[in-house]
Amino acid sequence: MTDTIVAGLDPLLAKFDALLGAAYGAVLYGSAARGEPVTERSDVHVLLILDDVSPARLRALGPAFKEWARAGYHAPLLLSRREWGRSGDAFPIEITDIKSAHRVLRGADPVGGVEVDPADLRAALERDLASGLMRFRQAWALHSAEPAKLGEVARGAAAPMVALCRGVLALAGRAVPVPADAVVREAALLTGGAPDAIAAVVAAGRQKGWKCPPDVFEGFLAAVDAAARYVDRSSPGDR
Repeated sequence: MTDTIVAGLDPLLAKFDALLGAAYGAVLYGSAARGEPVTERSDVHVLLILDDVSPARLRALGPAFKEWARAGYHAPLLLSRREWGRSGDAFPIEITDIKSAHRVLRGADPVGGVEVDPADLRAALERDLASGLMRFRQAWALHSAEPAKLGEVARGAAAPMVALCRGVLALAGRAVPVPADAVVREAALLTGGAPDAIAAVVAAGRQKGWKCPPDVFEGFLAAVDAAARYVDRSSPGDR
């Protein structure tokens, strides 16, 4: 799967080759890099690391970016090499996720050049889990008797929760599985949450029109609460 995706991206990257030469690197990350099934091109994620991110340079890249959009892909994210090297504290969850699985498409592997401080990862997880918990409680209060509404909320939360669960496992020094189902189950077992409920939400993440049974959403809510409590109690040196 990953090789097929890389082959499909190569003609698009050739546009950047012509414009940038060796003055950039490209990394595939996310589900495609982990070898998970990817059904839509919009689920393919690429990061570009550029020597020059000036407005003039970005304007010159405009036609190449439009080619990505016409092909059905999200435009790549952009960071300068300096920003990438200092991004561990700004994007600790995202960097941890990229470090766990990525595929270098152009240039040298940049991942070894950025480190994530466990204290920064813990703080980001605490913030994102707490803010998610507030939103999910609000949704439960509003829609506890409306499975269709609960399904909308749960589907939107599925992918971000998998990334957060990967971060929780990394914070604890645990091996991070590849399949999303295994990730959330392992995290729930670690934190004392409800594995079946959070796994059901993740499994339904791509099912349009899915109606979330109230008991499943309640279990999902409890799993997020347990993860938030776990991270709140942890210290960066805990393993």
